[in-house]
Amino acid sequence: VVCRQLFGTAAIGAPCCAYYGEEGSSSILMDEVLCDGNETNLGHCNFDGWGRHNCDHSEDAGVRCFPADPQDGEIVLVGGATPYEGRVEIFHQGEWGTVCDRWWSFDDSEDASVVCRQLFGTAAIGAPCCAYYGEEGSSSILMDEVLCDGNETNLGHCNFDGWGRHNCDHSEDAGVRCFPADPQDGEIVLVGGATPYEGRVEIFHQGEWGTVCDRWWSFDDSEDASVVCRQLF
Repeated sequence: VVCRQLFGTAAIGAPCCAYYGEEGSSSILMDEVLCDGNETNLGHCNFDGWGRHNCDHSEDAGVRCFPADPQDGEIVLVGGATPYEGRVEIFHQGEWGTVCDRWWSFDDSEDASVVCRQLFGTAAIGAPCCAYYGEEGSSSILMDEVLCDGNETNLGHCNFDGWGRHNCDHSEDAGVRCFPADPQDGEIVLVGGATPYEGRVEIFHQGEWGTVCDRWWSFDDSEDASVVCRQLF
């Protein structure tokens, strides 16, 4: 409803928990919002009443929308908890569609890295398979058997079977996770895991990402791993 009201488009995602910052001193005007999806204005949705709430600004709602005037070959990440992860969708000849994850592997292809570089100018953290970020059931499948050499600036420049040609279904929708574009000192990511909840620990410090040695790093006798998980999730 928010995206349609603002841009006439659909939503890409809805990051929770004040992802875009807490607006500390402003009023909280809406809580427990429940739209049926046909409203043209957020204020027409069901909610508790103007100014009535039992939350604080740590729950400020966020949204990410499909662009209003996409260019051919433009891509978005849909359904992720942050703007840096999600199901890959690409725009071609007037429609958005998905990409099959056959040959789409963080270990043996550059596909995910091309996506991250095109969107954020960063590298890939991981490439979860098998519609990890949800199946886009009714949309077109626009790319299959994608094979990038890693130097492309646009996913559509990679080798693939041809627009709209595929022998897969939406259970193979490709996903990607990218390094953030503007990391803060001390920010951490998990790299190379099959899901966003596992991987090699990397931390950002003074302009660079680096790894952490596992000496004294043990689930049995230290809290190191718990601190990482608490910081991230």
